[in-house]
Amino acid sequence: MPLMLSHASKAQQELLDLVAPHYIQFAQARGWDILLDRSDETFPDRGPHWHKVKLMKDLLAQNDFIIW
Repeated sequence: MPLMLSHASKAQQELLDLVAPHYIQFAQARGWDILLDRSDETFPDRGPHWHKVKLMKDLLAQNDFIIW
């Protein structure tokens, strides 16, 4: 089953909270799973945006494809 994924760390969490109901409705209308990740995981040798790369890599093992 497809997975719709969105990620927000500290500064973007308020925005994700605002759009979350719309994202959920959009995914449910299409029969997709949805994950709204609010993790603050970081990597010491890379910028904070690299978290989404690791997240997607981990989730691809369990999903046919991911809509970001």
